[in-house]
Amino acid sequence: MPILGRPVYGRFATALLVALLVGALVPTSAHAEDPVAEVINVTGRGWGHGRGLGQWGAFGYATGRSGGPWSYRTILDHFYGDTEVGAIGDPLVAVNLLAQRGASLSVERAAGVSVAGLPGTSTAVRVTLRSDGRFDLERSSACVGAPWAEPTMVEGPVRLQAAGASGAASDTLRLCRPDGSQVGYRGELVLLGRSFDGGDVGLAQTVNLVRLDDLLRSVLPGEVPPAWVTVDDGRGMQAVLAQAVAARGFTAAGDGRWLDLHSGLGAQFTTCDSSACQAYAGVSAENPLTDEAVTRTSGEVRMRDGAVIRTEFSASSGGWTAGGAFPAVPDQGDAVLDNPYRVWGTQIRRADIEDRYALGSLQAIEILERNGFGSDGGRVLQMRLVGTARSIELTGTRFRADFALRSDWFTLKGTPPRPPVDPRPVDDSCPVGSVPASPYTDVAVSNQHRFSIDCVAWWEVMRGTSPSTFAPTLSITRAQMAAVVARLITATGGELPADPPDAFADDDGNAHEGAINALAALGIVLGVSDERFVPGRPVERAQVAALLTRAVNEIGVVMPSDPPDAFADDAGSIHESAINALAAEGILTGVSAGYLQPHSAARRDQIATLLARSLDLIVEQTGSSLP
Repeated sequence: MPILGRPVYGRFATALLVALLVGALVPTSAHAEDPVAEVINVTGRGWGHGRGLGQWGAFGYATGRSGGPWSYRTILDHFYGDTEVGAIGDPLVAVNLLAQRGASLSVERAAGVSVAGLPGTSTAVRVTLRSDGRFDLERSSACVGAPWAEPTMVEGPVRLQAAGASGAASDTLRLCRPDGSQVGYRGELVLLGRSFDGGDVGLAQTVNLVRLDDLLRSVLPGEVPPAWVTVDDGRGMQAVLAQAVAARGFTAAGDGRWLDLHSGLGAQFTTCDSSACQAYAGVSAENPLTDEAVTRTSGEVRMRDGAVIRTEFSASSGGWTAGGAFPAVPDQGDAVLDNPYRVWGTQIRRADIEDRYALGSLQAIEILERNGFGSDGGRVLQMRLVGTARSIELTGTRFRADFALRSDWFTLKGTPPRPPVDPRPVDDSCPVGSVPASPYTDVAVSNQHRFSIDCVAWWEVMRGTSPSTFAPTLSITRAQMAAVVARLITATGGELPADPPDAFADDDGNAHEGAINALAALGIVLGVSDERFVPGRPVERAQVAALLTRAVNEIGVVMPSDPPDAFADDAGSIHESAINALAAEGILTGVSAGYLQPHSAARRDQIATLLARSLDLIVEQTGSSLP
């Protein structure tokens, strides 16, 4: 567990903890008792391979929205165990521009392009690899719309530079694409003929020679949203700083796929410009917000035994990192409400699996081995598909790639993991014929929550965003939810403290501060810390369940003491008992049979339905008067 905010997960400690909690890696399922369904439900966690830093986890830790708040080095310590801070300066990198392979290199710059080893400059230069391994060099006043001079044969590699460049993003070499567009690059653009077995052969390769920090200025905005820098009074910057260090180490560890492409060019290592390496799009992708993170961490990497370690990262760990070069660790930060990838779902047709692997008729899906980290046993390591024509064993990574799944942490089910929850009718709280239509013109008649919105408007428990609009699809903030719960209590005969103490320091001046203080005095709302409530943050589904359960208890409603487990995706939530109690009363039904998505933001129209059903339960048990 964290000590003074610093995680102390080591490789041995983590392995021992996991062994004690989940045991050895063993098969987690056998042949299904029921035939494989025509449509297979897939529930997964995270996005990416899960090794090293999870970007959404770093955001949760940095802001304090889920764990933390941590500094960027504490975040890096957590995700990259058994490493230490190191420095490498700002070396030169050779970036293989993959879309240019086999093509000529055309470059334009109004202030002039120079060719290393040759006198003079030109506005535009085109270089083409000849069949004999030498190059044709042509000059012009523009890449497009102007004639090219007679070619001059030169030896390679041919290095193009911006003569007397100012360093501004607008004053860079512009690579001319066949479609007429241009991409700006810092540093040099080089054309050479090179294979990756070390030989010089007839394949043109375009390389951008650029300083590592300038490379990262383009990479970073493609990896994390630049707006993170400003989130929560600037705490989000710590996540961006962590990403800058991770991206630098990922590049500086080198990439053996390109062998010695950088040899002879003065660069220390080679990378590429696609998602196979890191997204690099030249100067057009740079952003001043993320530039600051590159500058503040300049040269910083993570090292082990004196060598730069390849600091891999992915979008979302799903709640546990995958292990590998770094110890697997729980990732509480990944549970941040904003993360859209923590839990996801999709479907695969049985016929598509049968066709992909020539199985005949699919008889069973067996998960043979998982990595043991997290819910459902963690990521799939090995699985078997049993068919009438043949059976096949494959890795979870291959199955993920074959069906474009977000990660290899998934479960496959032909039927829901839990039976559906029957919704509670609201005929006690909102009898049909007694409830007037609400005035909200933006709630469609087809919206399944329309009657609930009418109901809560009649009770004056929930209000619109204006006299004529309800904004049904918007999320509801923590402060707004407090106001709604306070009205629920008073509308059904409950009482709130008349002069409660000021509970939190960060809601001063908020329109709902009085409701927040009253509910805090009753123990119904809790802050994210002793002094912070974060009133503007969207409220999670699981948090709504906890608030409603405490509120109806305050009114005098008796909730089920040992309700059945209603949902498969809320295991470990501190609000699971409240979730199950509301499900047992038909108030909370989830997004589908067996699934709640507890960390997702709750929409306003969904909240209206939960309130209408809660009102029905209150009226049934307490006899509260209707409006």
